[in-house]
Order: sequence, then structure tokens, then C-alpha cells
Amino acid sequence: EYFAKHAASVRARAGALEVFNHFAGKGFLQAAVSSGTRQGINASLSAIKVLDRLVFTIAEGDTEKSKPDPEPYNVAYDRMAAHMQSQGQTPPPKSACLVIEDSKGGAQAGGASAIPTIFWKASS
Repeated sequence: EYFAKHAASVRARAGALEVFNHFAGKGFLQAAVSSGTRQGINASLSAIKVLDRLVFTIAEGDTEKSKPDPEPYNVAYDRMAAHMQSQGQTPPPKSACLVIEDSKGGAQAGGASAIPTIFWKASS
């Protein structure tokens, strides 16, 4: 709710848009996996102008379990694979995908899903 109400003041963390654009420029499909509400996630991602460039988002309530459980990343992988197959593409194995996380629980979830994971700790 906070992010939805304050979306105009949301800013991407330093370097995040550059990383996003790097992968997008190489043709990588991207999604967002969050434990936040759909309303907050969509508002935040719209504010930094990436929502419409994502294949999908996973939000609170889209999975039975939340991070640090791997279920959100397993669901994301399955959804991305289904999307690729619907486009006539062969999905890569999990080992050829990448999770970039800013929370310890999220990094644990990514790692437990067997998708290579980078923990990009937020500066304090």
C-alpha cells in the first residue's frame, strides 16, 4: 500500500537499471519475483519504467509459500518456460538462468530453487 501511494517517489537503486538494460539488450527475458503486494510491485516497477518490459511478476499470494522457500522461484521458472514454449522457444535449464536478489531470504529462495543466484545486498 505504501509503494502504491508513494510510487512517484520510488527510485531504482544505483546500478539496477543498468543491469536490467544490459540483460534486456542481450535479449534475456526478465520477470520480477517479490513477496510484496501486486499493487505495490506494479506501482514501483511502473515508476522506474520496467513493468511493461517484464514478461510477468510474481507477488504475494501467487504462491502458497513465500521466500525463503524456493516455491516463488520454481513457479517463476515454470511460468517463464511455458511462456517461451508458447513462443516456439526451447526454455533453458535452471542452471542457465539467473536470480538477482537484494534480501537474504530471497537469495536463500533462489539458491534453494537450483537457479544460480547473486545476492546484491542493499547498502545500509
